[in-house]
Amino acid sequence: MLRASDGHPEEAFWLVFLATHCGRNLRTGWQLAGELYGAYENTLWNWSRVATDPTAFGEWLEDNRANFKGKFGNHRKYESLKQGARGTGVVVRTYVEWVKANGSHGQMIATALAQAKGHPRQAFALLYDSMDAVVSFGRTGRFDYLTMLSKLGLAAIDANSTYMNEATGPKKGARLLFDGQIDSNTGAKTLEARVAALERHLGVGMQVMEDAMCNWQKSPGRYLPFRG
Repeated sequence: MLRASDGHPEEAFWLVFLATHCGRNLRTGWQLAGELYGAYENTLWNWSRVATDPTAFGEWLEDNRANFKGKFGNHRKYESLKQGARGTGVVVRTYVEWVKANGSHGQMIATALAQAKGHPRQAFALLYDSMDAVVSFGRTGRFDYLTMLSKLGLAAIDANSTYMNEATGPKKGARLLFDGQIDSNTGAKTLEARVAALERHLGVGMQVMEDAMCNWQKSPGRYLPFRG
């Protein structure tokens, strides 16, 4: 947010992406995101640099990853810094390609809003679908990234759905909420419709609904805050 307010919105988008890709680790916090940003290097891997040469970023990562102390967070626990089809170097390269295909982050958001005729939820859906081009960013990664852009005021978009069909925790939470049992047979389409109806009544937004159901189903009888 600070990078956006001081005239560097593209950098703010990039930092949100790094934070989403790494997640907050319970023990090391956001350290890994900082290391990938080059916080301990003479020259940062800022957006201008990585967008110009994502291949060089991947090569630098391979040469230096053994020195990193940060760890991936719970939502990203299956990610890897190693070279490979789903390695972080490839993730970053495909993210750069996704953004640059639209010119810039700002232009990408503007295009989605224009196509959606200014409707925040339709624009979210368009961006969610197009972000499938970014390797290793499935349902959770895309949802977390785009909703964070919204929360930080970087994009005038709003989650149109919880994307229940691809969810795990939120689906369990919805079944527990509406059926009273976490392993009911109610399908994702029906659950999504029920969640949408409840959200319209509460007016809290789909991101809050998704987060609340996911966290609640882990400990229905006692509130346990999610810490990463």
